[in-house]
Amino acid sequence: MLDFEQVVYQYPVEKSPIIDHLSFHIDRGEFVSIIGASGCGKSTIFRLINRLLKPESGTIRVDGRIVAGDGGETAPGRAVCGYMPQQDLLFPWRTVEENLCLPMELQGGIPKEEQRRHAQAALAEVGLAGKGDKRPSELSGGMRQRAAFARTLLTGSDILLLDEPFSALDYLTRIEMREWLLRQWERDKKTVLFITHDVEEAIFLSGRVLVAEKCPITSLTSVDIPLGMPRTIESLGRPEIQELKETLIHKLRSNPVPQL
Repeated sequence: MLDFEQVVYQYPVEKSPIIDHLSFHIDRGEFVSIIGASGCGKSTIFRLINRLLKPESGTIRVDGRIVAGDGGETAPGRAVCGYMPQQDLLFPWRTVEENLCLPMELQGGIPKEEQRRHAQAALAEVGLAGKGDKRPSELSGGMRQRAAFARTLLTGSDILLLDEPFSALDYLTRIEMREWLLRQWERDKKTVLFITHDVEEAIFLSGRVLVAEKCPITSLTSVDIPLGMPRTIESLGRPEIQELKETLIHKLRSNPVPQL
């Protein structure tokens, strides 16, 4: 579903690349988390996938199509993945339903009434039926994140890029949102790439974790998670999972990010 092939990217203000000949592969339907120290380039990977940044060299493919890099681009300038950042970014002057209609408005050609039907169905899917006429300020943090996730689904993409979507939530709400997101993934089987600083969160959600051990990112170490589905918070207490958590934390702490 996603392939990076020898991708290089350097920010204009930096002296060296932050992504340097990086290659990795994500299969269709996987839930994969990326962990790494702050500033190592995790979010840069997402920006490259969605063409907010253009690689210096290398190729990025989504569903077999070249979307950036060597060999040209398909549908240049158009987003190819659903993207959900850390903050919900719901427009406060719009109702929740109107916020969900935004991706369809940008696509164009979808009648208003059809947009409303899709938005209402998406809200029902994430447990927010009847909340469409509310303003974002009238919702809790967890409800706003669910609304933002529903908006991401309405991009119509089969691959979702979730960049620390729960980092601003309190601890108990984060636990609830992790369980909720996993249920959504088990139902829809979208391909999900998830950035987090929380090793426990990565283990709980993922089938695989990709570890950015160095900066610049030249490779991502792939670690399989030995947990089946469905999962519970209690499964994180298993001895082998605790040992894996310590191993991943050690990998992150032993490779601090240098100043570029």
